[in-house]
Amino acid sequence: DVMVFNVLPRPTVNAGLDATICPGSCHQLNAVASSTNGPIVLYTWSGGAVSNSLSASPTACPTGSGATYSVTVVDNKQCN
Repeated sequence: DVMVFNVLPRPTVNAGLDATICPGSCHQLNAVASSTNGPIVLYTWSGGAVSNSLSASPTACPTGSGATYSVTVVDNKQCN
């Protein structure tokens, strides 16, 4: 008897271009993701407060001298 595992590819994601903003300003983030396994079902942003951390395009209003935001995604096969 044999058991075969098919390993699915990870989805790809791009968090967008770096931006320079003035103190007190906000900026819309824009992740672009894809997967050969099917649709992206979850976006999760980290690095600071955003308007909706589960959205592909939340708004960030960083405080202080700088912030770095990153995003991870999950596709419909639960690959990330």
